Amino acid sequence: MQLASWLDANGEDGAAASLREGLDETLTVLRLNLPAALRRTFATTNPIENMNGSLRRIARNVKRWKDEAMIRRWVALGIAEAQKGFRRVKGYVHMPSLVTALRPDASSVASEKKVA
Repeated sequence: MQLASWLDANGEDGAAASLREGLDETLTVLRLNLPAALRRTFATTNPIENMNGSLRRIARNVKRWKDEAMIRRWVALGIAEAQKGFRRVKGYVHMPSLVTALRPDASSVASEKKVA
């Protein structure tokens, strides 16, 4: 938050807003204590932006959207085209640690049930 305040004070309002917007997600990635390679992969929005760009590129060919089924077909086509450019997740060998980090701890689940 100090960095965002500093950016605001120095006329970088857009950068400060962007930092505040992604702060929770960034902290979530850090709290998971993932290995560095996975942390770098999941701390960026580049894969999502790449997918959105592929969908925009494919969808710009459509002049008139008829119904939801047509939208689904074009989105599926866009994803299939984007998939050709997908690469292996860096640090994929550490995926079991991500799965473990995302699973609720058995003791915390038990204590949550007692509170409820």
